[in-house]
Amino acid sequence: MSYLIASQILLWLGLATLGAICIALARQIGLLHQRLAPVGALALRAPLQVGALTQEAAFDALDGSRVRIGGARSGRSQLILFLSPGCAVCEALLPAVRSAQGAERAWLDIVLASDGAADAHSRFVREQGLGKFPYVLSEALGRSYGVAKLPYAVLIDETGKLAASGLVNTREHLESLFVAKERGVGSIQQFLVQRGRGPASAGETVVADIELLTERALRGLASRTARRGVFGLLGNLLVGAAALPLLPVARAEEASPAMDADPNSGQTPGHGSGNPQDPGDQTKCDYWRYCAIDGSLCTCYGGTVSSCPPGTEMSPVTWIGTCRNPADQRNYIISYNDCCGGVPWGRCPCQNNQGDRPVVRPQNNNEVTWCFGTQSQSYTCSTAIILGVALEQK
Repeated sequence: MSYLIASQILLWLGLATLGAICIALARQIGLLHQRLAPVGALALRAPLQVGALTQEAAFDALDGSRVRIGGARSGRSQLILFLSPGCAVCEALLPAVRSAQGAERAWLDIVLASDGAADAHSRFVREQGLGKFPYVLSEALGRSYGVAKLPYAVLIDETGKLAASGLVNTREHLESLFVAKERGVGSIQQFLVQRGRGPASAGETVVADIELLTERALRGLASRTARRGVFGLLGNLLVGAAALPLLPVARAEEASPAMDADPNSGQTPGHGSGNPQDPGDQTKCDYWRYCAIDGSLCTCYGGTVSSCPPGTEMSPVTWIGTCRNPADQRNYIISYNDCCGGVPWGRCPCQNNQGDRPVVRPQNNNEVTWCFGTQSQSYTCSTAIILGVALEQK
């Protein structure tokens, strides 16, 4: 009889252990749903829409040859990749470009394009071994296709129509342009929209509903079982248990929920530094330090104007701007450090372009994502750190 009881206890312990393992695996799946997004080139606003006919134009390459870009090409498509010698992401993408040249040579011609001094680009071509690619320098070419960030690719089909375009930071982004051309869509965003709006059978609808409910449940489990979430829940329980007997019921019902707003909810109340020499609301785009910022404000994610929110990492590479303090009418050098690796950006977006330059000169452009040297290249928000007083040029 004692052996039977012991075996039952062991079976229940094994079942409990198996359940704990299943919960842990489900939590990891939820984290993957939170952190992973569809891989594809990010389409930006451009003068030409997908499907528009491109104008044929001829340009002089660095090697002196004449390169024809745009227009019908008798059965061959053309990929124009905009890059720059000072762009680290562009250099990391070059092996994928060389691979695409060999794998897609039966139907595709690749042209590299940029802007700036010819000497620097000639040196870049020699150092990176890009002699097999036509290399064109033309600011007008980039403007005609609405190039705002680098590296940026434009795919023109054999009929001369714009097939796809967007930011290409990885090999997957570059190959997504080829897939978009095959499927007849302009970007991953358009593909997802069409898939969501397309007709579906009753069985497909049921499966999609089950997948959606499962994904929501796993996301919620991952959020509730995260370390910060567990500690926050325990802290709220301790504080609430101590304060509950002290508050009248009517007073608790009349409390304003806005006073306990989560700083990561995007509804953070406005606040300043409290220093009369540093005036302004640090959660608003018109705060004086944000004169040249382009991105989301870290003060809306639980961070501060000079520190990243929890769970993110500050990039060591930064964009520098100069802003005037209305308190003392002096110019200050501001370092805009990006915070990387947190939730996707989108809260409190600001686009102030004081002193901005074309993206082909990345050292003077504020639209480049500076998440280099960090564990994650996923952008979350930007800080504005004072480095010192700017000296007037004489």
